[in-house]
Amino acid sequence: MKKPFKFIVVRLLKITGITIGTMLLLLFLIPILFPGKIAEDVKAFANNKLNGELNFKEANLSFFNHFPSLTLTLTDFSLKGSAPYQKETLLSANEVAFGINVKSLLFDKKVNIDKIFVSDALINVKVNAKGEANYNVYISDANEPKREDPSSSSLRLEKIAIENSHVVYDDKSTKILIDANGFNYVGNGDLDEAIFDLYTEAKIDDFDFTYDGEQYLKNKKVNADLITKINTNSLAFVFEQNNLKINKLPVEFKGKFDFLSNGYDMDFKIRSEDSKLNDFFTALPPQYVKWLDKSKVKGNTDLLLTLKGKYIASKNQKPDLAFDMKIRDGFINYNEAPVPATNIYLNFETKLPSLDTEQLQVNLDSIFFNVDKDYFKAIVKSVGLSKPKIDAKISSKIDLAKMNKAFGLQNMDLRGVLNMDLVAKGVYDKKNDKIPVANGKLSFKNGYVKTIYYPNPIKNINVLATVSNKVGTLKDLKINITPASFDFEGKPIYVNAKLENFDNIVYDIKAKGELDLGKIYKVFSKKGLDLNGYIKADVSFKGSQNDAMNGNYNKLQNSGTLVLRDVKTTSDYLPKPFVIREGNFVFNQDKMNFNDFKATYGQSDFKMNGFIQNVIDFVFTDKAILKGAFSVQSSFINCDEFISTATSNEETKTSTATAATGVIVIPSNFDLQLIAKADNVNFQDLILEKVNGNMLISNGKLILKNNSFDIIGSNVKMDIIYGSESTNKAAFDFKIKAKDFDVKRAYKEIKMFREMASAAESAEGIISLDYKVAGILDGNMQPVYPSLVGGGTLSVKNVKMKGFKMFGAVSKKTGKEGIKNPNLSKVDIKTTIKNNIINIEKFKFKVAGFRPRIEGQTSFDGKLNIKMRLGLPPLGIIGIPMKITGTQDNPKVSLGRKSDDLEETEYEEGSIPTSTTVTPTTK
Repeated sequence: MKKPFKFIVVRLLKITGITIGTMLLLLFLIPILFPGKIAEDVKAFANNKLNGELNFKEANLSFFNHFPSLTLTLTDFSLKGSAPYQKETLLSANEVAFGINVKSLLFDKKVNIDKIFVSDALINVKVNAKGEANYNVYISDANEPKREDPSSSSLRLEKIAIENSHVVYDDKSTKILIDANGFNYVGNGDLDEAIFDLYTEAKIDDFDFTYDGEQYLKNKKVNADLITKINTNSLAFVFEQNNLKINKLPVEFKGKFDFLSNGYDMDFKIRSEDSKLNDFFTALPPQYVKWLDKSKVKGNTDLLLTLKGKYIASKNQKPDLAFDMKIRDGFINYNEAPVPATNIYLNFETKLPSLDTEQLQVNLDSIFFNVDKDYFKAIVKSVGLSKPKIDAKISSKIDLAKMNKAFGLQNMDLRGVLNMDLVAKGVYDKKNDKIPVANGKLSFKNGYVKTIYYPNPIKNINVLATVSNKVGTLKDLKINITPASFDFEGKPIYVNAKLENFDNIVYDIKAKGELDLGKIYKVFSKKGLDLNGYIKADVSFKGSQNDAMNGNYNKLQNSGTLVLRDVKTTSDYLPKPFVIREGNFVFNQDKMNFNDFKATYGQSDFKMNGFIQNVIDFVFTDKAILKGAFSVQSSFINCDEFISTATSNEETKTSTATAATGVIVIPSNFDLQLIAKADNVNFQDLILEKVNGNMLISNGKLILKNNSFDIIGSNVKMDIIYGSESTNKAAFDFKIKAKDFDVKRAYKEIKMFREMASAAESAEGIISLDYKVAGILDGNMQPVYPSLVGGGTLSVKNVKMKGFKMFGAVSKKTGKEGIKNPNLSKVDIKTTIKNNIINIEKFKFKVAGFRPRIEGQTSFDGKLNIKMRLGLPPLGIIGIPMKITGTQDNPKVSLGRKSDDLEETEYEEGSIPTSTTVTPTTK
């Protein structure tokens, strides 16, 4: 008999109700029945698996936070990074939830985490310049302590979800900075397997990408649908199917990324094929997007970015970077301009092997566009940076006003007609007299430039120029500018120049006008701080370097005046700019005369009168010698500011851990005679007063003759020959006569005296010095002691030798207290220096009735080998022979005459010392 339909329905409803009720009961009971176990197991898991500091406010177990998953939710979560970022946050979140596998919990009594949910988080990934990252907080199984408890928790992920978060990836080693706001991510896959596929959906509201300080993407929307194969055994990622959208631009991303023990191995390809040119502009920085709102853009584009190779910072190994771009049938019309830019065509390829700019390859195979009947076309290819190999063809006939309107060039108003034809091919290597073979013409008529940065334009620009070089050498180079002129703020500037044979320059130049450099710089820059000054010129130069060098001054036709104010000049030889505060220059044949020429360099000030020769050749060529004779007056000169901070590649390789600041570099192309007077001169905390002397700068050497100055109340006469051999090495020859200076004051005020005569700390009295020494200075302008050679006399007028340990040791050995702190008077001590040894000639003196006689050796590292005869009272006929060895800090006195000479340290010619701690060859 069939049961009534109503009975069946009621029974089904009962079963359904019981089932739902049971499920609801379980939803409430499981968190109540297992809270302690789950919390304890998760804590134990965190302690065993994480080596970063983890903190959270409270833990909640529920089905309802991320239904239907049972989750342990940690609120106000934070996790610190791994070394060396232990004190910085890796992850902070409003909540982090761990999904618990219910089946394992009920039947295996084991807590398995199979899902992770993160919301409202900051994910802050950092990598320093050495490649050390803060994300190495997870302890792998190989490093995990073994546990026998089968009910312990484990991480078997199937899903990762990140909601409304902020992700920062700051990698100093690769110079990459990624900043993603509004980051939403869902990743699914069997993450417990050694090799698995991760299916990802991601959405980013604001994406910024910066490389080496240059921002390439800003505030971009990103949508991603990705499939990534992950090998956890080798930490390798293979990006198999990855479709991105940056704003409107579709992008395909494929490649691989492997973690190495000391770096990364990568092979990325980012491609966008047959995309709309309009969509490409949507992926550019915001200023282009604003421009795009007013523009009509058509055409197609192909993009390809590749990054392939290993990045290992410790080995300076870097991947290869390449970028290709093509544009076809391009069309741009900004703000409904009357004439658009059409037929835009581009083939652009660039490669950067090993991210090395010296290997940069640029291949602008072609660029072309029309504006009405006007055109611009170019082919530019180059290889290398410091010595580039160039192959270029550039041609244009274009009305800049029409072009400006068509493209909508921002912040700038351009006008004028530009006609140009230039062909150049070859290597640019100025040092080896190589430049590209070139032939070109440029005509710019009725030019006009105005920007938003300055209210007044540069107008009436007219330039007619040609360049010719048939052979590819400086000798064959010819440049004609006939003429170049423009008006700026009602003041016209005019230049007419013909230059040829830059190996032996032949010139014909006329220039007239005045110009405020600071104002004209503001036309092109918002800051307007990097360039200032005023120039007024009315000059005519005609002649040749050959006539100037050979004294054929009657063949030169140089005349005119030049006024400079607040003009900065820079030089490879000087670390700071030289500022011409006020200068009036008069040109007459080969000479440039100046009166009351005022200048500053850092803290130093100068006032000069005189002349210099060969100025024109010196400006245009590297081989010309700048000659001159003038007087210099200064209230203060800080010599430390002239010290070079440059280092050559070879010197960098041979440098030690001690950083060298560099020596004062003397230009080799100066031949200058100076009469100098300075009120105060500072050199490494040494203050010289009332400085007077004659100075010659020639052949890379500085020669000071008959110089005098006051120091610590004593007058000093000095001659110096100084020459820089590199930026970190210099040679010197030094003669000094200092009469009656105070030893105590010298020790207190002169650093070099303290270092070379440390035993004189407690000495008092008056001494004189007549000494000569030559040698090498290192990159810190300190003497390399084994290189020093010289000798002279130290005259003791009346000195109390208080605190000298050597005399204290002799006093203790002989039991004669009067010898401990002897008073010396009218004693001449003659010494010579060579191979790190100071040889002391025999001298004698009287003290407390005794007649000591001393000779021997001491070294710059403090070792002693002194022979002493202590003549006994009353006449010293009978004496006690003694020898003093050990060091200045710990002298050892014994009876006898014989002792071994100190070991000499010979300076090795050709070595490049970088500090006074250089260990030379011993002998």
